[in-house]
Amino acid sequence: MTLPDVASFWGGFTHPVLGVDHLTAMVAVGVVSARLGGWALLGIPSVFVVAMAVGGAFGLSGWVLPNAEVWIAASLVVLGAVVFVDPTRRAALPVFAVVISVAFVAVFGGAHGNAHGLEIPTTAQPLSFAVGFLLGTALLHLVGLAMGKLPGRWPWIAAPVRIAGAFSVALGVGMLMRL
Repeated sequence: MTLPDVASFWGGFTHPVLGVDHLTAMVAVGVVSARLGGWALLGIPSVFVVAMAVGGAFGLSGWVLPNAEVWIAASLVVLGAVVFVDPTRRAALPVFAVVISVAFVAVFGGAHGNAHGLEIPTTAQPLSFAVGFLLGTALLHLVGLAMGKLPGRWPWIAAPVRIAGAFSVALGVGMLMRL
């Protein structure tokens, strides 16, 4: 048995943190999960991470998700728009809206994972890199969960969270315009 390659793990861990598109989307998933509350607190990030692992495995095997960059940009627009909505307002979602949310998050997670899998450096140990990017993603989801919960306790934080949502939308639109 060999020890995991620390450099590969660290490369995977920092990949979602240092890529502004991935960072923004991962944090937004956490904020959206906090907004939905209940099962979504952990359910939505879990769906994203599992879909990301599957997409990453496909990417690692060389399969390219058609239009992955479009899906990644769309994730920034859709998630950013939800983050931009008034963060102090809570509303119960009908079942169909929850199912649609889970489906979108799964597609978005798969697209981000595919990009991560395709971007694994040839010198990296794939499993260590994958574990790193999955843990980095989960940590960013937790940051987003905190950001999504804070406006309920400290209303002055709502404006910066909304600005982050607007930034995500702008980033996604900018990416779509480049494609």
